[in-house]
This record gives sequence, C-alpha cells and structure tokens, in this order.
Amino acid sequence: MTERRVEAVGSELRWMSSVFVAGADDAAREFDGHHQSLCEISTGLWDNSGQALMTLAESWRRRGMGLAGVVGDHGTMLTAADTAFLAADDTSAASLRVMPYRPDASGSSDIELRL
Repeated sequence: MTERRVEAVGSELRWMSSVFVAGADDAAREFDGHHQSLCEISTGLWDNSGQALMTLAESWRRRGMGLAGVVGDHGTMLTAADTAFLAADDTSAASLRVMPYRPDASGSSDIELRL
C-alpha cells in the first residue's frame, strides 16, 4: 500500500463538514418527498397493491433516512474534529510563543524566544 500524507486544514474540515451535513439534509428531504409521492399513488391502487406499495415505500424511507443520518453524523463528527484540531493547534502555537532557551546544560541564562 502506498503511504499518503494527510494534512488537516481547519477551513477544509469546516467546508467538508458543511457539505456532509447539507447533503444529508437534502437527501432526507428528497427521501421524504419520494415517500409522500408513493403514499399518494398507493391510495389509487387496489387494497393489497396499495398496502404493498406503502410497506415498500416505508421500508425505502427508513433505509434512506438511516443513510442520511449516517452521513449527517459524519459531518457532525468532522465539525468536532475541526474544533479539536483548532484547539490543539492553538495550544501548540501558544507553547511555542514563549519558550526558554538554554544553549547547554551548564548555561545559567535564559533567553526567551518570542514568535
């Protein structure tokens, strides 16, 4: 397997998160719309045929909503990852801003490096 380097960039994580969440919301609306259409069609069918279509439509709706939920959850987790990434990045940057410098173990003077 080829190794690939992955870089976490906060703005890209936020953008990707919003894509997943928006896509999940759009998909849920689409699934709901298809379900409503099938429900309307089923009322015009004979009893058994209408009930069979309703059962199938409900099954498709549950499956679709489940998939949309998984995608939405992934987007939410990307948001949490972005928040954690930014917090870790800020903490790392803060620890580098003021750091004592000792040229060797015997040196007694500290020089502060400010970035």
